[in-house]
Formats: sequence, structure tokens, C-alpha cells
Amino acid sequence: MLLPMRRWFINWIEKYRAAAWVTWAVVVFILHAFPGEYVPNYSWMELFAIDKWVHALMFGLGAYIIQFSVRTKLQTAILALGYAFMLELYQLLLASGRSFDWLDLLADTVGILLAFLV
Repeated sequence: MLLPMRRWFINWIEKYRAAAWVTWAVVVFILHAFPGEYVPNYSWMELFAIDKWVHALMFGLGAYIIQFSVRTKLQTAILALGYAFMLELYQLLLASGRSFDWLDLLADTVGILLAFLV
């Protein structure tokens, strides 16, 4: 069951490369733009580092999608990491109640690297 769904997903991304990439970028931006007071903060989330897992998953998916639009993995990494860094700067400079977090950027990097293994 999983294999046909994966094939469908890959076909969709290949067909709608730009739309897939833009959709991912917009969704990730919206999630990063939420003011800090609206981001849930539960003690059990910190225990399991849910925030970092979410970052790795978001940017792993993004890198996977970007791979279909560029020629090399280096280009994919530069685009995805550049976007992650810009989002962290946005949070530092413009987002209310948010801050730049090097560990978020590290989690984004791990997600991007793991996408290359898929």
C-alpha cells in the first residue's frame, strides 16, 4: 500500500514541481510566522524535543521536493538551508515572541541530509 502512494507522490511532485515547492515554502513560512504566544509549549514536548523533530521533518520534506527541481544535491542543500536560515532571521527580526535558534537550524540541516538518503 505504501509503495503505490509513494509513487503517486513522486509523480505529483515531478508534474507540479514549482507548485509543490511553493506550497511547501508558504506552509513552512506560515508555521514560522505564528507569534510566540500561539506556539504550544508543553513540558512533554520538551522532553521528546518535538520541536526539533518537526523542524527535521519539515525541511526533510522540503529538500525531498526541491530535489525534483534542481540538478544536484548541493543545490538542494543550498536552497533548503538558505531558506531555513532566512526563516530563523525572520523570527529574530520580525516575528513577535520568536527568536533565532541554532538548534532549530541544526534540526533543519539533519532533516535535509536525511532527505538525501530517501
